Amino acid sequence: MRFSTFLAYLALVTAIAAAGVSALMWLLPSTRTHLYFTVGVVVAFIALCIGLFLAGKRAAVSTSKHLFTQLVIGSVFGKMLGSLAFLLIYREEAKPENAWYVGIFLLIYALYTAFEVWFMTRLAKS
Repeated sequence: MRFSTFLAYLALVTAIAAAGVSALMWLLPSTRTHLYFTVGVVVAFIALCIGLFLAGKRAAVSTSKHLFTQLVIGSVFGKMLGSLAFLLIYREEAKPENAWYVGIFLLIYALYTAFEVWFMTRLAKS
């Protein structure tokens, strides 16, 4: 997969995430207090996807047969720890008045994780 194709799919996933979160914030006004958190989460996942795509592209053509597998395992573990840290830091620093930020985070997390699985699978086949 070419980088330009990846970026087009990433833009589509980001548009879907934005539409979903916008609808949620329109339907549930109490979620609007987490707008900046939501933008931060989306930006973080965009950066993570780009970094993972570039690393995956290199690992897929590497002479080491285990490099791609190690990258996948490391990215899953790193994303889980980073996500937990992101949520805990937000909770401690922003002191949110409700827990909707967790639901918003999980929605975005699930969407970008599905996208990562899809493009990493395509990279592994190439």
